[in-house]
Parts: sequence; structure tokens; C-alpha cells
Amino acid sequence: PPGLPTGLAPWDNTVADLLKDAGYDTGMFGKWHLGNRPGRHPIDQGFDEWYGIQDSTAPSMYADLLGYEADKMETPWIWEGRAGEPAQALEQYTQTNRATIDAEITDRTVAYIHAHAGDDNPFFCYVPFALVHHPCIPHPDFEGVSGNGAYADAMIEVDHRAGQVLDAIDDAGIT
Repeated sequence: PPGLPTGLAPWDNTVADLLKDAGYDTGMFGKWHLGNRPGRHPIDQGFDEWYGIQDSTAPSMYADLLGYEADKMETPWIWEGRAGEPAQALEQYTQTNRATIDAEITDRTVAYIHAHAGDDNPFFCYVPFALVHHPCIPHPDFEGVSGNGAYADAMIEVDHRAGQVLDAIDDAGIT
């Protein structure tokens, strides 16, 4: 029900918790959807750093729905955080930045890979892209490329973004 804590409990262990205990650096970039309150964010579940959304992508369209009342619903945000610090709401999550969030998730993932590839510690990076969930709004660079609608365009974009992450691993020399 609204208002109650959702997602993983603070005492639940994640792969990130286990790897952190084993000496890994951990990063998470993308859709969490496993807890939307302080104490239940990725930075509370074993991740050193996090950028993304705390719920699904549907909240990006809330402000555009008939009957939306900002004072009666939580505003959806794009978040960023580091372990040991409170997560920060960066910007409201809207249908406009919904179309570009996977590009930003990819850019931050690639930067994380390059920043940690030469470290003494191993690293773990979890990347749950926001596409292809509803509303399915591909990046403008991918809109119409499939000829089969937004969902197919978004699938092409996800393949491209995953390829960029894999290329970063190759480029960093850690394949």
C-alpha cells in the first residue's frame, strides 16, 4: 500500500553485499525497483554508487495524466547516491528525460568501467536499463529505426547500449 516501505529489507543480502564483503568495488546504474525509501536504496544494499530511478518507468508519465495532483502524489525523480551518504534527487523524472535515461545510464556505466579497470580491487557493475518498460519511449536517435513501432525501436536501442558497455570492457582491456 502507498506510504509503506517497499522492496528489499535492510537485512536482506544482495550479490553486491557479498561482493563488497569480498573486496569488490560496486556500482549500479539504472532501474532499481527494489525499494523506494532511504534504507532501501542500492547504496543501502551493497552498492558503493548508484545512478538511476528507484521505481519503474511508469512514474515518468504521472505528471501528464488526467487528474494528477502534485501535492497528493510523490514526484518521481532520477537519483544519485554513494554508500554512507543520503541519496540525492537530481531531477524530476519525466517523459522527456525518459527518452534519454538509458543513454545516461550507459555513459555513467562506461565511465565507471574506465575508472575502475586499473584499480587493485575487482569491481562489480549492475546495469538494469530502463527500457523497454511502459511507457516505451526510445531515444530520439532510435525513434523510427525499426519501422515496427516504439517497442521495437527500444529493443534496438537496448542492444546498442549493451554493446557500448561491452565495448567499454574491451577498450579497458579487462575482457
